[in-house]
Amino acid sequence: MRTPLHPDDASGLRKIFDHLGPAMFVGLAEPDGTLLIVNRSATEIGDVREEDVIGRRLYELAAFNHSQAVAARARHAVDRAGRGEPQRFDIEVMVRHGRLITVDFSLQPVRDDQGEVIYLVPSCHDVTERVEAHAELRRRVGHDLRAQRLASIGTLAGGIAHDLNNVLAPIVMSIDLLRQTATSDEDRALLETIATSARRGAEMVRHVLSFARGLQAERTRLQPRDLITEVEKIVRDTFPKNIDIRAECVVEPWPILGDSTQLHQVLINLCVNARDAMPDGGSLLLRASNVEVDGRALVRFEVEDSGQGMEPAVVDQIFDPFFTTKEVGRGTGLGLPTSLAIVKGHQGSLHVSSLSGTGSRFTVFIPAVFGMPTAAATSETSNFPRGGGETILVVDDEASIRRVTRQTLETHGYRVLTAADGREGLASYRANKGRIAAVITDLKMPVMDGASMIDELLALEPELPVIASSGFSTPPPDAVRGRVRAMLAKPYSAETLLVTLREVLPG
Repeated sequence: MRTPLHPDDASGLRKIFDHLGPAMFVGLAEPDGTLLIVNRSATEIGDVREEDVIGRRLYELAAFNHSQAVAARARHAVDRAGRGEPQRFDIEVMVRHGRLITVDFSLQPVRDDQGEVIYLVPSCHDVTERVEAHAELRRRVGHDLRAQRLASIGTLAGGIAHDLNNVLAPIVMSIDLLRQTATSDEDRALLETIATSARRGAEMVRHVLSFARGLQAERTRLQPRDLITEVEKIVRDTFPKNIDIRAECVVEPWPILGDSTQLHQVLINLCVNARDAMPDGGSLLLRASNVEVDGRALVRFEVEDSGQGMEPAVVDQIFDPFFTTKEVGRGTGLGLPTSLAIVKGHQGSLHVSSLSGTGSRFTVFIPAVFGMPTAAATSETSNFPRGGGETILVVDDEASIRRVTRQTLETHGYRVLTAADGREGLASYRANKGRIAAVITDLKMPVMDGASMIDELLALEPELPVIASSGFSTPPPDAVRGRVRAMLAKPYSAETLLVTLREVLPG
């Protein structure tokens, strides 16, 4: 049986507790958590009087912090410590002046000679700085991990882009050949549909690479009304019917300079997020208008929904890569970071306004352009430059590309030799050195790659015109920079091929 605490013992313990260094709270309590002694620091930090604390149970003190969660956890800890189980954990508590700190809370049982718990010793240490330091370390590590994941995505995207561009290359070149034999309006319309789809596919590949590898996208003069109209049609055809979709252009928006596929993707991303915020239906507004900010003429795109909205903590993170509030399988956390990267790449800005329960509005500002002509129309096939019987060596590991390139060149007055890799290409050149006028070669091939073959070819003939092609849609790598006459990014049209070839050939 526990002997009651003598007043002199209590006074002595209080003096000891008051000099325990960094402990912000230390005391002595009954096994049920009733406080007997507390140090002076506890009353000063908590801004309470000692008589308000003594005789109260530990978990009742949570009322000073207005925290039921802290109270529940403290009560559970007292119950376990009263049974002889030491307790220790970090909790957030509110101290003087409403400051929220993190404390390392421990509750140690004191036993008598028979092993019965006779007292509990509660103590708290302020560990806010340590916790914040760990949080900052986790943030930095998380940032590094995200950077590594993005780098991996860039590598993966590059490989996918190479393969897709090799698939698209023979399609794009074949269209120009087929136009020459098309005899009906239906055939020509079908070819135009194929051409549009192939161009959009190639643009989408460039869009992926522009995000993953920071490549510069192609920019043309665009009409914002057309972008709004195209996006409205897509969302109206694909979104649930319980979402009311409206598109507005109060006045004719000013033209902008941009990549249509990328800006198209930004608006689609914002619309998809709006759809997901309205699982039970609602309204979605697409709007384009003209504004002037600090003397700059801008076109403002808005995507506004009547959905669930977002808490401020969520708004603060929505542009972080891989952050998503969607369930697994429905969101990657890359849609908004990609959109932000695209908008910034257009010298624009992206803003969000949202409150929980009141919907969200995303606003995109893109600089307007004036006096810039639209892109020139594609030349007619009949005006493509023709060869004069020159022999061209085509080296590519894709059989479909070799076949279509050969047919394109032969149709336009060239003779063609082909090879499936660098070693075959080098052997073919050596066997026909006197009559090969130029070489068109892919860079990434098995057995011997294009760069290695180019080195060997130029050692044999330093003035040989070489055109390098790549499915990576990148500038010439260092291995061939300055050593080739031209670089073709797949997929390229028959016109681009023929014009480039004509430019590098002598005469």
